[in-house]
Amino acid sequence: MADGVQLNAGTGPQYVDSESNPFRSGWQMQRVKVVLGGIDQDGGDVTAANPLPTMDVAVALAQSGELPLAVTLMGDPNGEFAGINLLDQLFQPNGATAFIQIVNPAISVSTFNVNTPAIVPGIQNSAYAAGNCMGGLQTVNFFRTASQPSGVLNQFSMGFLGTETTPVQVYIFNKAPATVFVDKASPTWIAADSKLLVVPPFVLVPAAPSYGMTSTFANYLFAASAKNLDTPPSGNLYVVFISGGAFTPAVGDMWFNMAGTLD
Repeated sequence: MADGVQLNAGTGPQYVDSESNPFRSGWQMQRVKVVLGGIDQDGGDVTAANPLPTMDVAVALAQSGELPLAVTLMGDPNGEFAGINLLDQLFQPNGATAFIQIVNPAISVSTFNVNTPAIVPGIQNSAYAAGNCMGGLQTVNFFRTASQPSGVLNQFSMGFLGTETTPVQVYIFNKAPATVFVDKASPTWIAADSKLLVVPPFVLVPAAPSYGMTSTFANYLFAASAKNLDTPPSGNLYVVFISGGAFTPAVGDMWFNMAGTLD
């Protein structure tokens, strides 16, 4: 059946544009084409290249000065202002005022646990006296990255492969201390370094298990927030051991490790 429906069977027939109805055999359905422009104006057919213009009512009212425009923008959850709401007032050219509330959701932090491998300070097979540094300053690459050097330190363990039971004073710094630490020498302490301690110094007393191994062990459990304060930042914490008495270890006899949860 040809497209088009005859409206007037007399002279000068008129037609309405139509096409065969694919859903009802023998029927026609009207075709409508949208053209842009007002009466007697031709703005062209609506196509992908010439789309039908639309406008948000709230935007139109705000631009006309009738009503303010409120818009919420969701920012990067890992941005610099994570968790902070910022209110900014914008002025339209025609004097209308629009308010935009910029919302940055609270940062979503993924954490993971870390347990460093056993670290072996460079001690000597020689007599140490009380107050001597054991192995010098230990630099421990503990944090995830230098750009995010923070977390919670929750365990410190140490031991001797031999049978040493001498008390050991442990210092943990969040920045490289100014005091010089030399193995088997008593340091000249710089008081300002005390402000760099992650926790107050603590004493570990190694002891052998009741049965089995003759090696000695000691452990310290705590929960301390820690952040590297080096300039520029690094992923390090710094550890110093001070002997609490006289003893003579073997080379490579001492070890320690640290555990925690990192940001």
